[in-house]
This record gives sequence, structure tokens and C-alpha cells, in this order.
Amino acid sequence: MTGFYANRKPSLALRLIAIALVFGLISEPVMLFAQSRPGRDPGRRRSDRKSIGATQQADDMQGLDVKWIGKIAYDAIIRSERYIVGPGDTFSIHIEAGEEPVTLPVLVNAEGKLVIPYVGAIQLAGLNLGESRKRIQDAVSDNLRSLDVRISLARLRSFPVNVVGQVVHPGTYMVEGTEQVSELISQAGGLLKPPDGRASHRNIRIQRLSVSGAPTDGGRGADLSLWRLSGDIAHNPFLLDGDQIFVPALTDSVRISGAVYKPGSYEFVSGDRVSDLIALAGGLHGDAGTASAELLRSFFAEGSEERHAIQLSRALAGNADADLPLRAGDKLHVAVKERRVNVEGEVYFPGTYFIGAEMTLKDLIGKAGGFTSKASLAQSIVVRRGEFPKGVAGPKQLQSVGPISLTDAQRTYMAMQKQQMSGRLPVDFVALFEKKDDSQDILLRDGDIVRIPRLVPSVAVNGYVITPGAVPYEPGLGVKDYISRAGGLNEQAERGEIYVIQGSTGNWTKASRVQRVNPGDTIFVMGRKPVHGWRLFRETLVVLSQVAALVIAVRSISR
Repeated sequence: MTGFYANRKPSLALRLIAIALVFGLISEPVMLFAQSRPGRDPGRRRSDRKSIGATQQADDMQGLDVKWIGKIAYDAIIRSERYIVGPGDTFSIHIEAGEEPVTLPVLVNAEGKLVIPYVGAIQLAGLNLGESRKRIQDAVSDNLRSLDVRISLARLRSFPVNVVGQVVHPGTYMVEGTEQVSELISQAGGLLKPPDGRASHRNIRIQRLSVSGAPTDGGRGADLSLWRLSGDIAHNPFLLDGDQIFVPALTDSVRISGAVYKPGSYEFVSGDRVSDLIALAGGLHGDAGTASAELLRSFFAEGSEERHAIQLSRALAGNADADLPLRAGDKLHVAVKERRVNVEGEVYFPGTYFIGAEMTLKDLIGKAGGFTSKASLAQSIVVRRGEFPKGVAGPKQLQSVGPISLTDAQRTYMAMQKQQMSGRLPVDFVALFEKKDDSQDILLRDGDIVRIPRLVPSVAVNGYVITPGAVPYEPGLGVKDYISRAGGLNEQAERGEIYVIQGSTGNWTKASRVQRVNPGDTIFVMGRKPVHGWRLFRETLVVLSQVAALVIAVRSISR
């Protein structure tokens, strides 16, 4: 847009010039329209774009049809000033003359000139929008210094683009200035597929037609495979007047296997790197931090091959040294160590989760949707297999006593402890998730199992009590209350050896130090081994009899 301002009120002569200028701007599009083919309705939009030939000519006024464009097309074509101006484009000229400003459209004529009265014909065809604006500005500033004239591109014209090569219907198709390569290929019926052909999806060339009509390499291309993955318009550019789309046949390929979402063969494009092939294959399947790859490159003429170790973490981070360029026929194998954990029980989404480079217990519960209303945090556990091969040990009193000397209650409890899964970590879920104690938020490792059981509102009372078993949980009850509800202590109970075993960690704590009993906890009462008098008398008598027999035998031998 250009504008020029006057510091004084226009004189009568300048007003007459402005009137003549307006008359000239009105007369030009009228004359152009009069030269158009009779019977043609300039207001009717073309609903279908069929291939055009010698008998199907473009209407000079077709450029006047309003064409709304989106932001992507605007940024890529208009704002960037890459749009190529040509016959049929419409510019808007705004003139400030007196009290009533005038805005009129001006067409670029068939010779590619924009004719402005009292300014002259300005040659614009073939120039981009930025160059055209500058040329108009220079011409107007030299001839209409005393008028405020503003000029802008109002409407885009239609222009033909050839689509040739491996498409269903090669031919010429009309473009309204904001079409991309994929749209023209779609109008041409799409790319050829076997058995009719094997069209390239990634090596599509955008050629430029010379003055003689010969195609030359325009330095641009389209990669529809990468465009569908990334949406980057650099892989599916907008077309300009003078472009021609050439779709070659599919030739070279590269192959990828291993830990990617879509292993297989992919079309090769010169300049492809390892990261491009992984993107085409849908990305890594698993922990990218542990990924590694090997590139196999064969030299068939020499009968040899090369193997290259690829540091994928660096390659995917954009390191050019690690992101090796590919060659046609290369094969890439990707290996990923899948570090995963399992969460079971009362979470909204139980199952297996990849832990990546680092994941905490709180992170995992968040990914699993959180706890359900029936979850028992007090009984929840984390199991790390192979971490503690001997399992959780009981009190030293039970460890130091041989199995023959244990009472029935002690022997039962030790058997119960041996049945527990080894590797149980001392994590307090209640402290972590209710009291917000982040010291309990451990880092998870590969193979960890997190178990969230359903709430069991009871406390187990075992050992030397009258009626061992599960006692219904009630908030506020202490150790003595639960023992009382289990019938109380029996005769062999050791009052100083009562323990509370925490349900979430398995830790043993003296009852005298426990301030709160939670659902899932176990109260265990130690006891003395009972002395049976008759069995002691019988064993003593047997020993004395054996001693007496031995004495008699010795005396007999001495005689």
C-alpha cells in the first residue's frame, strides 16, 4: 500500500485531474468486460475445475470473483509477498479528493500492465507482490504528488498449472492463487498406484516454465509423506503462476525395523537423515532415552557392507554428526530397552506403564488416573523383585529361636511371613498421598509392581490371644481395644512383647510406640512356650533308664 499526502487544499485544476482519473479507472474495466465473450456470466463462480484445452479459455474478468483465503495461505503467499502478479489481478486504488474519497478496482490487463490515468502503464506481470508495490509507488510518486493515493491488491486471478507424470489424469488445471500441490494432484485424480503405476510421494518436483514453455527445475519440491506427518507447508508449498507439477515414478527406498510404530520400506529422498526415517516410521516405540540403532549400508558392486552405530538420543536432538545422512538401500534397526512398571488394583486405569528416563510413584498414580473410592492406602505396597531375596524378617526373638522351639502360634506367623512376596519396599502411601510427605515418593525402577488393594476395614489380631482373627476397624480404637475384642490375652502371653505390623510397609513396631492403628494393620502378641510336666517326667525317666542299663552292662563286663 502506498500513500501520498498534501499539505494544502486541492485546487480546481487538481479536482479536475481527480475527476478525469476516476473516469479513466471506471472506463478500463468496462472496456475489458465488453471485450469478453458474450453470454458469459462474470458473477458465476466456477464450481468445478476441469482440465482446460484450446476450446476452454479463461475469462478476463474471472479474477474479479471474490476468493477468501485462510491464514496459512495469506502468510505463505500474500504476507510473504511471494505472490506473482499477472493479467487478471485486481488492485484497489483509493483516492482522497475533496470531501468524498473514491475507491475503484483496476485490472492488470492482458499485457501484464496496470494502467493508471495521468500515471501511465506500469508493467507488473512476472513480478512478485513486493516488487509490484515498489514499482507502483515509484510511478505514482513521480506523477501525483499532490493527491493522497493508496493502492493495494484486492483480488487474485486464476491461472493455469500443468500436472504431469504419475497422476491419473494429467492435464492443465486452474489455480486461484492459494492452492497447494496436494490440491492440484487431487484434482488430477490422485497419484497412480500399482498396477497402473508407482508414483513418488516424496520426490514431487515443482518446475518453472520458461518463456518458450520449456520446464526448468525451480528448486522447489513437495514431500507429501512428511507433510501428512508434520503439517509443515514447506513439504506441500503453494503454487505460483508459471509453476508445473511433475510427479516421477517411485525409485529408491530405505528400510527401518525394530522399535518403531510403522516398520517397513520408505521412499528415499536425497538429503534424508536418520531422524527423517524415524519420523516416517511413526517415531520410537518405547523409552527414547534407552534407544540405540545400527545402520547397515551395503555396497553390492563390491560385495561388502558397513555397519554404523547410531546415538539416537543425539540424532533426534538435532546433532548433525549423530544424525547421519542416508543412502538409497540403507537399512536401519532400532532397539529400545522398554522400562516399564505395573500398577494393579484400585486405580482408574490399572496396567503397564513405560517409565521413561525417570518416574516417581506419585507420577505413576497420576498417569493411572488416581485412586478409586475403594482403595486402601494403608494396605498398598510397592514390590521390587530381586531386591530382597530373603523376604521380610520378623522380630529378632523369632529369628534366634530354632523351629523346634517355636510355639504353634509363632510357627504359623513365621510361615505367613515366608509366603509374602520378597522385595516389598517400606513406602507409606498414607503419608505420601494424604499427609503430602514427599520423602515417601520413591523413584520407580524397571519391573516394579504397585498394588493398591481394596479397602478391608479390619485389623488382624494374632498370637497369644483368646480368639485370634480379624476385628472390624473403628477409628479411635487402640491396641488394647482390639486385643480386648479378640478375647484378651491368654495365659502364655508376654505383655511386654506386643507388636503392630504396619499393613503398608510390613514394619514391626512395639505396641507402646504406636499412636494409631490403621485398617489392614496386624497386632501380634508374643508368648512363652508352655512347659508340659508329664512329657518332661517321661523324658527324664527314659534317660535315667538308659543310664541304669549302661551301668549294669559295665559291671557285668568287669566281673
